Amino acid sequence: MGRFLLKLFLFGISAFAAAWAIEAVLYLQMQDRRAHVHEDWPDLRGLDADFVFVGNSRTAGHVIPKRIEQHGLKGYNIAYDGYTAQMGGYRLEYILDHTDHPPRYVFVQTDLSFIPGDGRMTHYPMKDGVLRYFLLDQIGINKYYRNFANWREADAFLPLLRYKGYPLIFVKHLLGWNRWDRRGEQGFWHKDKEVGFALPPLDSAHREVISLCGLDSICEARGIQLIGVIPPSPQSRYRPSDLALNGLPSGMPVWDLSALFEGDDSLYFYDPAHFSLKGAEIYSDSLSLRFSQLLQSAH
Repeated sequence: MGRFLLKLFLFGISAFAAAWAIEAVLYLQMQDRRAHVHEDWPDLRGLDADFVFVGNSRTAGHVIPKRIEQHGLKGYNIAYDGYTAQMGGYRLEYILDHTDHPPRYVFVQTDLSFIPGDGRMTHYPMKDGVLRYFLLDQIGINKYYRNFANWREADAFLPLLRYKGYPLIFVKHLLGWNRWDRRGEQGFWHKDKEVGFALPPLDSAHREVISLCGLDSICEARGIQLIGVIPPSPQSRYRPSDLALNGLPSGMPVWDLSALFEGDDSLYFYDPAHFSLKGAEIYSDSLSLRFSQLLQSAH
């Protein structure tokens, strides 16, 4: 029995050592690479941007910073697929904690897909895109994920445990994939798809309740101007009600572009929520015009 336990112990030690060795390989392979569209947290450290856009996929794949830059001001799109205002606030906090050049303007997606209800999330938003950073809290983001229902503290300390259920992303990390590096496009990325879709029934039951989840407080504390932006959507289905919008901070301007493509949905959307590339270009140019007018009025 003692001999069996010894062998079992040695096997456990060997397996743990092998797991750490594989972690070391993954770390070296992926230090400056992005195998998933959400693996951009390190890109936010030391970010040098005068304005940033916060939102979910309706900003990540809609806002082209290069088309919006005005008067020498540089921009970056920090939006994430699937996120709501809570994680948007965390992302902004992370930037402000790791830069000597905080943004002067923050544009927040002010629609029902990003700030609905209390604006909070109860599950991992795209865990497969950030799990490689959890081990030993490599870049200091674990605090943003611990309050989610399916957080596992062991992920932060046990090598490779995070990859349970994510074999494909493990292979991508092992091979050193670099498919989703968004730095060249300043955070923008787009799925190039054909336009054309069928609209589901419109559910307006939750249009009266929206929350910025503290994004306004973060900006106010740092002297940053917060601007709300309502992106277009077919039949304005993601536009909050006027009553809900009236509940936003009084000093926060809101640019309502929800009807920008009114009557031409089939040309500029590839599904009920997301623009074609042409739609993203027109939307970004419209934002650029609004931004230019704002800057001119400030001088």
